[in-house]
Amino acid sequence: YVRGVEWRHGPLRLVVADDGPAPVASLGIRGMWINCSSLASAGELRDDEHILPLEDDIEVSPLFYWWLLRAARSYGPIGDGTLMRRRRLVGISLYTPRLNEIHYPQVKWLPEVHERAPAFLLQVPCSWGALFF
Repeated sequence: YVRGVEWRHGPLRLVVADDGPAPVASLGIRGMWINCSSLASAGELRDDEHILPLEDDIEVSPLFYWWLLRAARSYGPIGDGTLMRRRRLVGISLYTPRLNEIHYPQVKWLPEVHERAPAFLLQVPCSWGALFF
């Protein structure tokens, strides 16, 4: 399915974990994160490149990428990795948390109770519709 996606937003490098002649077990969410973060830590990403991990069970709006880029640019040029690191910003996500997974026992978290704006800063990374610099 993913090979058939039409990407109109610039160059695309598709990394498919189970690519190859022999059947390979799924990497799972942990493996996907390790593979994504290893690209950045190995220096394989330029400052003007970013990672957009999309799991097989996620569905996004046709405008999701436009929104991600617009939101990211409100913090500065996303092609300036040095600036983003200085601002301690690692990415932008479409995810809205509904559970405080840091607090134990976990409790329900309603953003509309704690935040005034529909978009807000959150210190917990999430893979659902996220763009990482």
